[in-house]
Amino acid sequence: MIGDLHLSRQGAHDGYRGDAETLIRLIATLAEETEGVVLVGDVYDLDRGTLPFGFAREKRMADALWQPVVDALHDHNVLSVVGNHDRWLLNEGALEAVEISTPTGRWRIEHGDRFNSWIKQWPPFTHLVTWCSGVVTRAGWMGVYTHMRQVEGLFRAGAGSSETIMARCQRFLQAETHLRGMVVGHTHQPGVSALNDQRWLLNAGAGLTGNPQYALVDGRAGVGEVREWRREGERTLALASWPGGSERP
Repeated sequence: MIGDLHLSRQGAHDGYRGDAETLIRLIATLAEETEGVVLVGDVYDLDRGTLPFGFAREKRMADALWQPVVDALHDHNVLSVVGNHDRWLLNEGALEAVEISTPTGRWRIEHGDRFNSWIKQWPPFTHLVTWCSGVVTRAGWMGVYTHMRQVEGLFRAGAGSSETIMARCQRFLQAETHLRGMVVGHTHQPGVSALNDQRWLLNAGAGLTGNPQYALVDGRAGVGEVREWRREGERTLALASWPGGSERP
């Protein structure tokens, strides 16, 4: 499961900062060594500085710029779920979430933005902030962008959002007892956390860096990892294991 890529038509502040070759090699390697590859949302950065009527154009331009990557995703049958920046892709048949069965149990893969604080789930607020951030970053006004993020943080604090996104994910997973684990993205912070009943929450991190991050779930070996892909090899950022299916209580 590859973390947020944020492919865009230009080098936006939060867009993919690596080269196409690195991403293509990662996709091909994962496709060869695993049973399936899933992108955990925000594959595209469609709404930053763009109004809704322009999302289709943004995607066409991003596809043109990153055509070799798009071809690799198609050639290796990579699945993807939508995120908060490319939710428009639901109109093109994209998935909200994916659930997969493994010998050790069932796993859910989704972006994780629905676990935002309520203020960031209020469309007028999120659309305005995202559109404005795109306008100022494309204009190169990074000081203004920094100030805007500080103001956004004050709004979130005022909305009583001290509970983290990952804490809300854990509460959801705790209630969904049919799930063995869940993989999300969204926060760009890779990590692994365990519930008391030997179930697991993985954050695939950020794929947008020059060294893309991704999560691996091996249901047969009973291993979950979050890794970072580098030209000279792979580096494990976090590691967790859970018992094999036959040993599960």
